[in-house]
Amino acid sequence: MKTCLGAWLLMACTLTFFLFCTARVRGGDVELGWSPSSDARVTGYNLYYGLNSGDYTWGVNARANLTVKVAGLTPGLVYYFAVTAYDANGDQSWFSNEITNRLPIPPRITAQPLTQTAIAGAPATLAVSAAGDPPLSFQWMNGPAPIPGGTSSVLSWPQTGDANAGNYTVIVSNPWGSVTSSVAILTVLDPPVIVTPPQSPTVLPTNTIASAAGAYNGLFFQTNADGTADVTEATAGLFGNCVVDSNGVFSAKVYVGGSSWPLAGAFDAAGNASATISRLSSYGGPGLSNLTVILHLDLIHGTRQMTGAISSATAGNNPWTAPLVADLAANAFPQLASVSLWMSPGLSANSPANYGEAGGPVVNGALSLSGMLGDTAAISQTAPISKDGNVPLYLNLYNNSGLIEGWVNLAGGVVSGSLTWIRPGGVFQPAGFPLGFNTVVRVTGATSSR
Repeated sequence: MKTCLGAWLLMACTLTFFLFCTARVRGGDVELGWSPSSDARVTGYNLYYGLNSGDYTWGVNARANLTVKVAGLTPGLVYYFAVTAYDANGDQSWFSNEITNRLPIPPRITAQPLTQTAIAGAPATLAVSAAGDPPLSFQWMNGPAPIPGGTSSVLSWPQTGDANAGNYTVIVSNPWGSVTSSVAILTVLDPPVIVTPPQSPTVLPTNTIASAAGAYNGLFFQTNADGTADVTEATAGLFGNCVVDSNGVFSAKVYVGGSSWPLAGAFDAAGNASATISRLSSYGGPGLSNLTVILHLDLIHGTRQMTGAISSATAGNNPWTAPLVADLAANAFPQLASVSLWMSPGLSANSPANYGEAGGPVVNGALSLSGMLGDTAAISQTAPISKDGNVPLYLNLYNNSGLIEGWVNLAGGVVSGSLTWIRPGGVFQPAGFPLGFNTVVRVTGATSSR
């Protein structure tokens, strides 16, 4: 491939490249140009490129052209390019000087803003999580109209009114593209007005906790400054099957770091609870600090969600706090029979280039998944489906040294979501990827109905 062409051996070794690239959501392309050789025997040029310096996996025959476009490159990866000249006999020169190019990553939404209902006068918040190369910018819209000042990942109202109700989206942009979120509907309900005052001066309180009884399931993980997920094996996990009875007494399990611990307590009349999980040797081995759990039931806005935080405050064990969101399990999609998921290749240069697949039936409002990731690691989990179609996925991998975690949404028969996939270096089974990776994979798929 690098045969000498006699006296013009060096003619292509000092070619000058003029390079520009554009990145698109469904792939990327780069256009390269070079100065022509002055040797009359040159009839064409070959462009070579690959993922390592001097090691070129792919090639394109540019013929006599001085530019060529390479399509289908992966945003976020660094590619190395060089060119050779050839004569009518097919003999090639040595490689030219090498240049590199990294296609930028356009924005993508990793967690959609959620539809919610607010009581007039109460606060409300819409939030979106996005990823992509910085700088990321945000513009919230109410219908077709941009919202003045709505330029962060969170849109908040200290006190809602009828004028705040609407259909909200957010446009996330960076210099290489933009993406629009799904519609989040904010409904504002006016509180009831007393027409006839009560005859008795004494009003007995009612037990509002009973209205929030049920089983809640969710995830906790830290977030970056821009609102994107920052999942690690030691600080992210599953808040599983938190059963709340009509008196506010609850029991649950907390899964983190490859282990699980029971949790129990009671909510007060305002929907607040706190508890401490002891992680002594009888639970998870020595050296693990206690976990502090703070929980809040929404007794006002009707979101049927539980929020809060799980934290480890012991200074000697890297203190951390991870926000928690859990949805009320509900058989809100009785028509669902089964779900099939496809997990795209990750964005990390060291992660698999193959798709992962999983699927399974929906029985009594719970999805039972089993399948295989892109590195052939087997996965299996049964998770409840919330009233909004959200499913929390949390699977420990590689003998509890890695994990995959994130939210998947099935509402409307459209499967969407994103998962953080962590495989540490040194994992030998399944084989391959010795450097490990920490990447994000996009989830798509299909559903079938009864």
